[in-house]
Amino acid sequence: MNTKLAQIESEITKIKKENLKQRNDIEELTLGNERQVDALISDVIQIIDAFEKAEAKVKDSGLCETENAQKAVKRMLQPKKVAMSILSKYNVTPIDLDGKMVDDNVCIVVETEPDPEKEDGFVLSTEKNGYMRGNRLIRRAEVIVVRN
Repeated sequence: MNTKLAQIESEITKIKKENLKQRNDIEELTLGNERQVDALISDVIQIIDAFEKAEAKVKDSGLCETENAQKAVKRMLQPKKVAMSILSKYNVTPIDLDGKMVDDNVCIVVETEPDPEKEDGFVLSTEKNGYMRGNRLIRRAEVIVVRN
């Protein structure tokens, strides 16, 4: 009887170890998949960056003066909207820091400017958008802040 009980306990222990290994394997696969999705999201963000850079150049150069030019820019930016909607499906959102205090957890200060009317650390502008996927940081925002 004791031998039978020992065999049963041994089998239970073996099954528990296998179960734990399978759970660990599943968790590792899930993490691997999440990393792949994050890498894909980072690639899509680079595409969005390129469109934002082109848009800024067009606006800075004054090429949006005519109605036809404005329509052309709107058509040019359509793929950016598509890319943003793809990110939205994966719960990816831009980090909004303009007009807020700097948050070192989600941004990098790339430049400082004095402004006696504002407190040190106040975000003046975002040079490159940061992105979150749910609660996870995908990319830090690059910001200009007040430093008096």
